[in-house]
Amino acid sequence: MATKKRKVDAECRVFNEEWGVKYFFMKTKEHKSTCVICSETVAVLKEYNLRRHYETKHSSTYSKFTGKVRQKKYESMKRDLETRRNVFTRKFAENECVTRTSYKIVPKIAERGKPFTDGDFIKECMTEAAKELCPEKVDLFGTLDESTDLSSTSQLLVFIRGVNLDFQITDELASVCSMHGKTTGKDIFMEVEKTLQDLNLPWNRLRCVTVDGGKNMAGARKGLVGQIKTRLEELRRPDIVYLHCISFISKHFAQKT
Repeated sequence: MATKKRKVDAECRVFNEEWGVKYFFMKTKEHKSTCVICSETVAVLKEYNLRRHYETKHSSTYSKFTGKVRQKKYESMKRDLETRRNVFTRKFAENECVTRTSYKIVPKIAERGKPFTDGDFIKECMTEAAKELCPEKVDLFGTLDESTDLSSTSQLLVFIRGVNLDFQITDELASVCSMHGKTTGKDIFMEVEKTLQDLNLPWNRLRCVTVDGGKNMAGARKGLVGQIKTRLEELRRPDIVYLHCISFISKHFAQKT
């Protein structure tokens, strides 16, 4: 007699508050839990999974904390993680609005046969309009070309879009690279290349790159575009399509089949 496959979601496993101090985990949405030390998420909410994660990755460093000291350490790290998550969520929501705005503007530019560099002029117009209509949102328009966190550290978001033989499209955030100090085209290229190496993605899968109008991104010689062209030439790979967008950076790859 066939039996129904057990579903984890149906079990409604509950996070035990004792696991927090014991394994340095906090409860998150959808019956999941997150390590306050490394921010990794455990999908299946079972004490065994939390204990295994803690013992294999953090026990050697954090087992020395006991009693009230351990409790304070956990609470402090939990607050820090919650703060970072809230800031990222708010920033992500703002970036989503900016991205949607750029998606609506770019087709209008294309429909009228205008160069994408006109996006810079449109941005200036939007900024001036915002100063009069909604002064509290002026800073948001300033993020159309770049993204920094509260400490003014540049955050490079690398997106990878894949298309398979059935023309199914996937678009995922591959990495978030914190860039301290310089953000030249070479610096950005090195971060992008590291992301591809970590994901085991070869350059010959690259088909298109979309960048904003900044010189460190779109520069044909020293910008990210120029750096990618140089690397493809070194590998004797055919050149690819480069597109300009107002707001965000994405890397488009043909998905492995």
